[in-house]
Order: sequence, then structure tokens, then C-alpha cells
Amino acid sequence: MKIGQRVMVKNLDFMDSEDSLKRPKSLIGKEGTISDIYLGVFKVDIDDKTLSFDGRELQLNEHVTVVKAEWVFVSWQKNGKSVYNTKEGDPLFVGDFHHGTGFKGQIELTDEEIFRINEAAKKGIAPVFDLRIEKSDKRNNRR
Repeated sequence: MKIGQRVMVKNLDFMDSEDSLKRPKSLIGKEGTISDIYLGVFKVDIDDKTLSFDGRELQLNEHVTVVKAEWVFVSWQKNGKSVYNTKEGDPLFVGDFHHGTGFKGQIELTDEEIFRINEAAKKGIAPVFDLRIEKSDKRNNRR
């Protein structure tokens, strides 16, 4: 867990020494955001209060959403540079893999990631991805 992540209080079992504050059981199930971490103590902002928790009392509570996405092909590149108009690249810029072609798909994103992507898009900033085809882990059955 790191600062800025959403968490949910799952129990109050570990921070109940004599010098710690008594925390109400109504905190169980509440959501908050980690604001600081020091020596294994997590400061979590819940309902406009900052409370301390042991990491074992918290669980990540990122909301993941499957969103429709479009990947737009930019260029064939080698070592970060386009191979357009080169002997090596000329046969690649045909068919669907040329500048501007879009591909539809789905991706799982947290609410924070969706927000950051939308805010960047408003400024004309877009993420760029490399495409890698995954090889199947399944063995081919012999015939």
C-alpha cells in the first residue's frame, strides 16, 4: 500500500495498546485515503479526520472498472525512432498497421487511472503503448 491509495478498514485488532486512542467499531467498513506512512503506521483520511492504522487492519479498496478503449496506431519504431521510409520499415506500413488506424478493446482501470487519463486528454496528452503478442502457455496437442 502507498500514499494516495484508497483503503477500507477491515478490523481494529492491532493498534490497541494502552497509549493508543480507542477507535470506534463503526470505522470497520469505512473507506479512506492513505495520507502518510511512517514505521508501519498508516495515516488514513476518513470523514475529514486523519486516523492511524496498522497495515493489517486495512485492505486496498481500489474500484476497478472495465472500460472500452481505442488504441490508435502511431508508428513502427526501432530503438524509439520511426522506421518509416527505410528498407527495413517499408514492408511494415501496409494493411491495418499504418498511422491513425484504431483498434477497439477493453481494459481494466482504477477510478484514479480513469481520472488521470481524462485530465491528461483535456491537455492533449495521451498514453502510448507498445504492442506485444503473448505466446500461449498451452502446449499444442500432437495429432
